[in-house]
Amino acid sequence: MESSERIARAIDNTLAAVAANSPTTVICRSALRVATLRQDTVAEFWLRMEVQGLGDDSKERNRLLLARLTAEVGTQEAMKQWERAAETFQARRTVEQGGKNVILSQSVGELETNLASMVALHEDEIPAGMTPIDVGLAYLDRKKARTSLYVPIALRRSMLERTKDAAYTYVLDVEAQILAGETVPDSVARGREFVETELARRAPKALEALRAAESRSDGDGHEATSHAATSCRRAIKALADALYPPGAPVTGEDGLSRLMDDDHYRNRLTAWVLERRGRSTHADLLASNLVSLGTRLKSLDDLASKGVHADLSRAEVESCVSWVYMLAADLLRVDVQANS
Repeated sequence: MESSERIARAIDNTLAAVAANSPTTVICRSALRVATLRQDTVAEFWLRMEVQGLGDDSKERNRLLLARLTAEVGTQEAMKQWERAAETFQARRTVEQGGKNVILSQSVGELETNLASMVALHEDEIPAGMTPIDVGLAYLDRKKARTSLYVPIALRRSMLERTKDAAYTYVLDVEAQILAGETVPDSVARGREFVETELARRAPKALEALRAAESRSDGDGHEATSHAATSCRRAIKALADALYPPGAPVTGEDGLSRLMDDDHYRNRLTAWVLERRGRSTHADLLASNLVSLGTRLKSLDDLASKGVHADLSRAEVESCVSWVYMLAADLLRVDVQANS
């Protein structure tokens, strides 16, 4: 199925969920699929925060997304869009507790579960068979509990409605853009065209594997996701083979010797970037964040490996494909600058 058809189907699923008054979790997850398919980095950023919360793993996830956005639009514009999205998310999630403004960091699923518990406690009835005195005491206890829960319940309901509305509005905007002829954001379309053109010239096997991963990412079941993840790994390795073929070990600036054989393609890509410092501003940027580059490569590798040994969700596979595109964009821009 073509990418545009998958996006249209994901939009329809989201709008159907809204029409059915589905939980906020369902609507946000559906909207996240739209954002992921479109490689809409900013929308994926805030929707993932809504769906997954602000746990420790969100820092690495957000760092990778910001790196992708920077590759698409440049550092200054990326930070402007990032900060705007973060501020809007915080505004939706801020409540007053004990006279202070607090940001609720749970996922929308956790918020809905928390709200359901509060509502159940608020609506709890006095059990039958109690003595008049016990009934009176129980009534006072429940009245006090209901009074204390009224505001938290109202705040969470309002928060979930704001979140649902934000996801719904995003999908409506996407649909309007598509009807106007824009299947994906302009910056993403330009970046994709650049990657595919340069891969066809420098690493055609990587382009073939990446297209196979994208095609297979639409399939259902373990076999489809496993093939898609494996194709992502092959795309990264094929790019490494084209840019820095296997060779002898290399001793780095830290004095450590690193293997550069066929299996250690992550080492080869890192070494390739380091060799281009001073010849490319993009290489200088990547080299100054070697830890970030290494983590990014390992994260992609781990995600691809997971697909072989365990079930990957469609969203995880689609993220893997889009991240490989962004990695390729970074490396190919280095290559173009260094040879211009």
